Amino acid sequence: MLTRHRSLANPGPTIGILTSLPKEFAAVKFLINRSNLVTVPGPGAGRRYAVGTVSSANGKEHEVALALADVGNNVASTRAALLLEHFPSVRSIVMMGIAGGTPCPAKPEEHAEL
Repeated sequence: MLTRHRSLANPGPTIGILTSLPKEFAAVKFLINRSNLVTVPGPGAGRRYAVGTVSSANGKEHEVALALADVGNNVASTRAALLLEHFPSVRSIVMMGIAGGTPCPAKPEEHAEL
């Protein structure tokens, strides 16, 4: 597990970010400072991450772990569980992307606001 190499001063990422599509992953990865691709050892899929930092409005930096899930709630929840297993320091997970966010002008009540 990656956390065994962490110090108390740097416990690891505290924010997890999930995307469904490769283009969403690429867009978010572009926003991450000092991004490193990390592969967690072990069998099975879902072990590749981009780990780095993002700046907040107050000038602080937050360490994040970015993961590519796939389309669908079940896949996203499984990927979130793996992210939490691989990075126990994560306290919040954000799902980022378009999420089928296409305007629906004919039915404003069904319009997806991103």
